[in-house]
Amino acid sequence: TAKYSSTARRFGFQLLIAEGNAIYRLAFRHTDGYTARAPCTFTCNWNWNDDLGKRQYDNIDFGSLPAFLDGELFDIVIECLDGYFKTSFNGVPIEGPASDRSSYGATLAQITSIQLWGGAPLDGDGNVGIY
Repeated sequence: TAKYSSTARRFGFQLLIAEGNAIYRLAFRHTDGYTARAPCTFTCNWNWNDDLGKRQYDNIDFGSLPAFLDGELFDIVIECLDGYFKTSFNGVPIEGPASDRSSYGATLAQITSIQLWGGAPLDGDGNVGIY
């Protein structure tokens, strides 16, 4: 659960495996500074490419952006099912590729951590805001 701010540009999460690569990444892109398709959701998986010295993104898909409301709390739930991930926003599957995203052979047992990015402390009470 987090509180949304209308000043958000982008934020999201990624499921990481032991090698540090992401088997599932979901970004909520609110402005067109990152893609002409914004506002949108952006899903992919990525691996570190030593030759290029950067991430190499694969299986990229774009979908619609959920209806975030300024100052309102929201919930994101990721279900790791047999062969795919299902992501919900406030209890409703996100429209587009995030609702039934292939795991491309990855399993729940391979996930070592979840990384959230784009969030920042909102107040001194430990509430988390998304900017």
